[in-house]
Amino acid sequence: MRLGAVWVAIVALGHFAGDMYPGFVTPLLPYFKERFHSNYLANSLLPAVGCAGMVLQPVFGVLSDRTRRKHFIVGGIACSAVFYSVMTVLPSLPLVAICIFLGATGVSMFHPQSAALAGRLPGAETGRTMGWFIAGGQTGVAVGMLVAPLILDRLRPASLVWTMPLGILIAGLVLLIPVSPGGRPASERDPEKRLLVQLARAGWPLATLTVFVTLRAFVISSVCFGVPLMLYEGRSLTRSAWPVVMFMLAGTAGVMAGARAAAVIGERRLLVYSSLVGAGCFAGFLGLEGAASYVMLAALGAVLSCSVPLHVVLGQRALPDNASAASSLMIGVAWGVGGLLLPLIGGAADLLGRTEPALAGVPALRATLMGVAVFCAATAALGLFVPVDGPGEAAGAGEAA
Repeated sequence: MRLGAVWVAIVALGHFAGDMYPGFVTPLLPYFKERFHSNYLANSLLPAVGCAGMVLQPVFGVLSDRTRRKHFIVGGIACSAVFYSVMTVLPSLPLVAICIFLGATGVSMFHPQSAALAGRLPGAETGRTMGWFIAGGQTGVAVGMLVAPLILDRLRPASLVWTMPLGILIAGLVLLIPVSPGGRPASERDPEKRLLVQLARAGWPLATLTVFVTLRAFVISSVCFGVPLMLYEGRSLTRSAWPVVMFMLAGTAGVMAGARAAAVIGERRLLVYSSLVGAGCFAGFLGLEGAASYVMLAALGAVLSCSVPLHVVLGQRALPDNASAASSLMIGVAWGVGGLLLPLIGGAADLLGRTEPALAGVPALRATLMGVAVFCAATAALGLFVPVDGPGEAAGAGEAA
């Protein structure tokens, strides 16, 4: 194995650890709902608070563009490991929310600089390294979604704290990578001014991309929030979590296929088709029963995630001199704002729950998610206007016009 591949593997492993701990939250929502007797709206605030922490990524992106050291990567993974692993021992829902916010701040520290580091490793020019990097994160979320409910089902809530040392160990491994995450020479270090200039130049096209990614994040976050609560029957957290784990693992496969898909069908078509096909898969999951329903859920994960590496690549293409800030915009702000919209789902489910007889027997949360599936299809229209300049995209742009 080439040494460069080892560094790629460690960066992907770092992303795995950094995102595994936030993955604890959504499968434990039924636990928090039962323990604190909360409604859907209150439950939706927990992942939303975590996403609020992620919105801080541009701040850390600008700061990380000032340095060539990996402090933000290592510190971010460690912070995520500490705060997410202790949330089940806290005595109230507000304290859980504070702990989630602090853990999400660690995630914000980690992502911009680690994505910039991934962009400087072998294979970055083809998008393959970014694919491995993002796949590591998605796999971490899936593993976190499975590990947390298993621990609570088999052991006791306080046992979640024993997951903390793994994150600390992986954070130490990142220090072994000899490649710098970037930074700037002292004579050129004025990243805020340079970033503002590039943002002004990128203008409307970058804004369109950011809105598209935000809406895609909202759809994915809605699945992760709604499915465990919809399937939970008061017995096993693991049983209600594994479909979301399958959704995320299928998303990992979609991420790995994304670069190839963009090359074959074109970047713009990938954005548009993933929205339309994803909406069909979402509707199939909600409308079918048994194994067919779960097949559609897995397909939904793969389809929605296949364009995620492209989001980052397009962002870095728009801000070529601020790779960390571009990554933070696509991975942090867009995904954070998308998650902040989750109380709309919780509030709508509570509202529909008061009028459930009018829903022809459809449970309130399921009916709310049906609305999200329709919304997913509508986002395809926005994908037509996202600026791309990959091979063969000129024709696609003409078609979109």
